[in-house]
Amino acid sequence: MLEMATNLAQCTIFQRSRYLLNVTSWYRIILDDPDIEPDPLVIDPKRQAALNLAEAEAWRDRATRVEQAHIADIANRALAQGQWMPPENGELDLDDPETLQLMIENYSDDFMRGALRIFLRTSPKRPVAQRNKQKQLTRYRREAEARRRKALKIWIALNLNVKISSKNSNTT
Repeated sequence: MLEMATNLAQCTIFQRSRYLLNVTSWYRIILDDPDIEPDPLVIDPKRQAALNLAEAEAWRDRATRVEQAHIADIANRALAQGQWMPPENGELDLDDPETLQLMIENYSDDFMRGALRIFLRTSPKRPVAQRNKQKQLTRYRREAEARRRKALKIWIALNLNVKISSKNSNTT
């Protein structure tokens, strides 16, 4: 249990550091300074706006990449449908609907077949679950794009020294 928690923490730290590297890259591009480091405690409104825009860009990039990877996975599954192959490592994937269907057909024990049917209905790789996940990922991408648009609007306004108004507040 401790090993699993340690692995999870390391994975989370790795993802967080990769996200911060992406934010730093965008921050440097936005401010056109290859040596600058983002500082969330800075008081300068222009640098705060640049950091917000960099975070929004990084968030949008990540959401887009995850959505595209999921779409590619759906496409690969659609192309391979009906062409079940045994796994290379010898371990069966109990999330794969075709594997579960094959196991249901080959087991004679009613209890085991019932358990496999439950696995089949709850599989995250079945088409319905994949469509639902696709809708969720599309929503995340759209939220990231909206956040980017808002940050970009503030960034442009600060660079042009214009007053912007929004539905919720006024910012100078």
